[in-house]
Amino acid sequence: MSLVLLCILIGVFQSAAYSTDSGVQTQEQTPEEKESSIKEKWGIEIVGIRLTASEYMLDFRYHVIDPEKASALLQKQTKPFLIHQATGKKLDVPRTRLGPLRQTGVKPIADRNYIIIFGNSGKTAKYGDKVTVVIGGFKVEDLVVE
Repeated sequence: MSLVLLCILIGVFQSAAYSTDSGVQTQEQTPEEKESSIKEKWGIEIVGIRLTASEYMLDFRYHVIDPEKASALLQKQTKPFLIHQATGKKLDVPRTRLGPLRQTGVKPIADRNYIIIFGNSGKTAKYGDKVTVVIGGFKVEDLVVE
């Protein structure tokens, strides 16, 4: 009897380490694996996301490693947005007289940092909150606001 219980518990603990969103069990990536995947696919490292402008804006920074891969993030026609994970609220890039508060239309240069500023009206995002950044096909989840 105790052997059966032990087998059931082992099965429960093993299944907890897997995600079953699509019905297929796949092991979740560690933060290091996610970072490596972003480097390989997009040619960047994420520097961080921080509150700025009295917490009315979020400053997203990334470091370019491979300019060719990273160029997709700087396309003018691509409209980035941020999702506040706790509320599902979508936060956009503010547009000023000079244009949107992000770098676009430039050829990325290796070993440089680039920024995107997202509006945070109503101070939706707070320190320690998790957010998702989406730029066209690029999507990174679970970034912690600093």
